[in-house]
Amino acid sequence: MIAIGRNLERNSDRLLEVLVALRRMAAGTFGTCVVCEEDITPKGLAAVPWASSCIVCQEAADREQVAPGNELEMSLVLAA
Repeated sequence: MIAIGRNLERNSDRLLEVLVALRRMAAGTFGTCVVCEEDITPKGLAAVPWASSCIVCQEAADREQVAPGNELEMSLVLAA
């Protein structure tokens, strides 16, 4: 049962990340880091198409265990 809950949570998180990426596409900001506003490399987007951060900012966030920008963006998606 615990594994099912984890899978559901992981899938829900991924769905929100994809919805946020679609929002950024509609807004014309897809492919731009939400933290430093630099372009996310094509290689980075190929690896993680829903990425909201460049590799430098994502690595910094991973060290801090925080997903940059996602809380605000996901709250906007949920409010829409």
